[in-house]
Amino acid sequence: MKKIFFTLAIIAAAFIGKAQNATESTIEINKVKQPCVMATYNFSQDLLEEAIRKRMSAEGLGSGDKSKGFRVYKKVAYKAFGDTDCDIYIKMDGKKDASTATLAVSKGYDNFVSGSTDEKIMDNMKAFLNSINEIAGALQLEKDIEASDEALKKAIKKYDNSVDDGKGLEKDKAKIEEKISENKKDQENLNKEVEKAKEALAALKAKKK
Repeated sequence: MKKIFFTLAIIAAAFIGKAQNATESTIEINKVKQPCVMATYNFSQDLLEEAIRKRMSAEGLGSGDKSKGFRVYKKVAYKAFGDTDCDIYIKMDGKKDASTATLAVSKGYDNFVSGSTDEKIMDNMKAFLNSINEIAGALQLEKDIEASDEALKKAIKKYDNSVDDGKGLEKDKAKIEEKISENKKDQENLNKEVEKAKEALAALKAKKK
């Protein structure tokens, strides 16, 4: 399954390109504005969340905890974000076909990473969010393939049902044609009986004269 997923990631990258739109910004955490990195995506918020969960899981960081609109990963070891344990804050917003991810990293308490003090880590944070675009693209492609496969199965089922209905109608047609043929023979035989009855009646009436 992993091989399939990463293959899809490569294919998706060919379609969406390598997004490089992560930029430095600020966000309010515990009522204080803190430095962060923000990126936008042409995917739904649900898909974005799934992509980020996959990336975090792949890095062995678990699923985190929800807190005040953030998904927080407390005291995790992730070399790209520093040599010591850090707290990772991720916030996701969006709608059907557009979403935003915000990433902030704290080395402890309110000691948040910024471009002025930790430029390399900030660049890694940007790279992290940029990588989500390809993962989300692969997920979207996978879902589109599943949806297309399901649509194909439904179309095949409808076609097979139509073929079965056609066979049934052909059988009904054959039965009706057989009944029509039998009815014509009955009409011919009954018509002969009618003619005989007419002749018999005419003969009897002739005797009265």
